[in-house]
Amino acid sequence: MIRRGAIHSKINRWGKLGNVDNKFVELFNDLSNARSRARYEAEDASLWPGSDAIGCARSEIEILKLRLARFSDDP
Repeated sequence: MIRRGAIHSKINRWGKLGNVDNKFVELFNDLSNARSRARYEAEDASLWPGSDAIGCARSEIEILKLRLARFSDDP
C-alpha cells in the first residue's frame, strides 16, 4: 500500500519534471492540505475546490491516458 505522503511527493516531483501539469499539482496540493479539516468541517465552503477543479483533473487524466496508450498492446 502506498501512503499519501509518498503519492504527494511523487506528484510534486512529476510536476517539477514537467510530467504533470502545474495546475493539477496545485489542485492536488490544495486538496491534500484541506483533507483533514474537510473531514470535520465539510460544510465550510472555503474548503471546496474552485469551479475549474473538475476540468483540470479531467484534462490531466486525458493527457495521462494518451501517454499510457502508446504502451498498450491493444491497437
